[in-house]
Amino acid sequence: MARPPFRVSDHCDGRRFFNPQGTTGKSVWDVLRWIVREPSEPWPTMVPVPAHPAPPTTIEPGACAITFVNHCTLLLQWAGLRVLTDPVFSARVSPVPWAGPRRVMAPGLALDALPPIDVILVSHNHYDHVDAASLRILLARHDPLVVTPLGNGRLLRRLGARRVEERDWWETVAIGTARITLTPAQHWSNRVGVPRNAALWSGFWIDVDGSAVYFAGDSG
Repeated sequence: MARPPFRVSDHCDGRRFFNPQGTTGKSVWDVLRWIVREPSEPWPTMVPVPAHPAPPTTIEPGACAITFVNHCTLLLQWAGLRVLTDPVFSARVSPVPWAGPRRVMAPGLALDALPPIDVILVSHNHYDHVDAASLRILLARHDPLVVTPLGNGRLLRRLGARRVEERDWWETVAIGTARITLTPAQHWSNRVGVPRNAALWSGFWIDVDGSAVYFAGDSG
């Protein structure tokens, strides 16, 4: 019998991950039923982006600048370190580019307006957190280190990541004086070509010389 790829723990049986509380994710059919049956308000076709200042170009030591881009995407800047979380810039995020909900508001910061990125954090493999088209551009342009939970490395390398650090909950990646620790999250994972819950999900605690930010990833 082949050796399990992951260490057995309170959230992994060696091959699949799960929430320690025993909760499970919804099936595709559950989601479709929810979309069809639940009442909803009319959705706009376009929402203008409010005027806002550009991200700062200089960060004082010990400070952190946070720019909300959209959805799950944040630009986190410390002196000497720029981190981007779950980059989503495409008009649609789904298994195929012509289907799925379409964006009605442009990102607060365009992909081409980003400063050089040192680290990308990927919390899990859902399409609204792993935007393949955006990641391919960012990985080719910036060659960042990608930090992600266990089981996501193969997908990210296929998208062009050359440097990937996979970690379990509570494990840490050190980058100079920065410490990035993966934190537990209650969620699930699924993607075409990847078995359900074969890759872990997480949040992140990023500490740079005592200036810390918590990014939850996703929940529910």
